[in-house]
Amino acid sequence: MVKNSYNYKTIQYIYAAWDVINRNRKKGYNYCWHKNFKVAPNEFNKKKKLYEFLEHYDSIKIKLNNVDHSDNIKYCSFIKKIFELYLDMEKSNTAQIYNDEILYFRQKINCELSYLKTKCSDMCLHLVFQTKDNDFCQFNEKPKEAPNENDIEELSIFKKKYEYFNKDGEIDKYCNFCTEILPLERDYPGINELCKRLARNLIYKPAETAENNDDIRNNCEYLTHWIYDEMRKIHSSTSKSVGNITFVHKLLDVGYRINETLKKNIVSLFITMIIVLKN
Repeated sequence: MVKNSYNYKTIQYIYAAWDVINRNRKKGYNYCWHKNFKVAPNEFNKKKKLYEFLEHYDSIKIKLNNVDHSDNIKYCSFIKKIFELYLDMEKSNTAQIYNDEILYFRQKINCELSYLKTKCSDMCLHLVFQTKDNDFCQFNEKPKEAPNENDIEELSIFKKKYEYFNKDGEIDKYCNFCTEILPLERDYPGINELCKRLARNLIYKPAETAENNDDIRNNCEYLTHWIYDEMRKIHSSTSKSVGNITFVHKLLDVGYRINETLKKNIVSLFITMIIVLKN
């Protein structure tokens, strides 16, 4: 805390006692050192409130799972207030005093967006990383566009594959692949969710529905067209050159990392896609 805060002396006494306890510990015991937050009291309170929410989020989630849908409003409203606090901290983080809490929030909540979309659907909490103010629902998703019939052969098969690739099921399981994509969400709404779908589809979907290796290769080609079209929608680009899409290389990096893990398996699913998109 800053030195002019009213309880600075009290905190100094507590820290001094803490140091004595550490010095008197028996050799081999773990030490727990205090951290000096050089921030104003109101800033410390924000850090503390967001941190405590994230630490207790799993318990809140359990309670939310055990209430009737009509009672969700109480928990969802509380979560919304915390999300508003996060947005306030993010906007006022010019001195980077909230960096730790912001990073912790992104890591934790990015893996919960599909869940919150289901449980708190009326509040659009799953769009927290898109909104530029506290009106979460202003960026609610537009209906997905169907593929252009003139550009796609075997349209009925392609549409079926698109529907499969665009499913939301369990995409949050792949959130750790998209930590570098998440900061782009505000400028390119939907890219974080697309990244999770890409990870999910690369790891499981093409091989899951294939009967033989030819089917797997065909599925990879469908996946290539799908990700290209989805990136163009997010970028609002009609250009045929994928190089004009600002974030394409970051998504390719996600694919490279996944491809490295798939090399241990029978089929590597991302090679065709990388070659096509790089050209």
